[in-house]
Amino acid sequence: MNYVNNLFIVTHNDLDGMGGAAAFMRILGKTPEEVTTIFAEPYNLDFFLENVSESMEKGDLLVITDIGSNNSIFENVYNVIKKIISEGVRIEWYDHHVWDQRDIEKLSALGVEMFIDTETCGTGVVAKYAQKKFESHDKFLDRLEKAVCSADLWKWDDELGGKLYRVSYTMNKGIEWKHKIIKKFYEGILWDNEMQSHLEEYMREELNNFDSILSTLKSYGNRCKISAVYKDKEIPSDSLVGATLLSRENASIAIIIKRKSARRVSLSLRSRGKANVQVVAKELGGGGHPMASGASILLPWYVALLSTFSKSFTIKYVLKKVYLISTKNGSCLTT
Repeated sequence: MNYVNNLFIVTHNDLDGMGGAAAFMRILGKTPEEVTTIFAEPYNLDFFLENVSESMEKGDLLVITDIGSNNSIFENVYNVIKKIISEGVRIEWYDHHVWDQRDIEKLSALGVEMFIDTETCGTGVVAKYAQKKFESHDKFLDRLEKAVCSADLWKWDDELGGKLYRVSYTMNKGIEWKHKIIKKFYEGILWDNEMQSHLEEYMREELNNFDSILSTLKSYGNRCKISAVYKDKEIPSDSLVGATLLSRENASIAIIIKRKSARRVSLSLRSRGKANVQVVAKELGGGGHPMASGASILLPWYVALLSTFSKSFTIKYVLKKVYLISTKNGSCLTT
């Protein structure tokens, strides 16, 4: 069903993003080779949209999948999208994160077709709404949605969920591996020998890295306990580390801190119902889900300086900042 000149997909840099991209390609009948696929994060979406817009022309379709509204850059995203639409490019946005209705209405007013559904994963949103829009039904997408949502929504109710979650990490294979996963999904492949080999390589690295990450663990607070680590390795995933902290420390909130620049760090926030981390992330300029969100903060210069000697200064600063926010706005449900 080739009703557009060219298809561009900007998708999240994870398994759910890959699943959503592949699902849309199958629905529209566009091969991965025919599609320009860009991987982005909520905090840098404006940058990637600006860059890819230079290659678009009237009659093209831009699809954004599995990326939510980020307070800190929303106006930038809005302005780039306004420019893209003015040049005759149509935009469809499929997402499952928590949005402010105001942001949905602003983008809709520009002409963006918004498909937001928090009851499933990003792949599920594409499978549900894009198939309805284009009047198709692909049984493989039912299977893909179940496996991907199992991992992305942390339900683990599908035998392939944990495997695919780990296989989505590139290891030493670069971004080409992510494109390869999309191609496999597009071709109707959920598991093969190449993926099994990648999984085994991943598991060796995951086990080796866990100890060094957990050695940075610190906690703060009592009734609202928050635990944090400093993570300087790609593997294991933030969600796996977060789940470990929540269980091991019986914490309300787990924070995985990663360096972005000399003074800026990113925060992955996790909870299991004792706190609404989406509210915390939103106050920090980020967003996400009640139990899984992200944001970034700029460290005071003195904290950044001291952290060159010990990462514990960054960890302690972040712990206190998140504790104050979560207890002040009631997002942490004290026990």
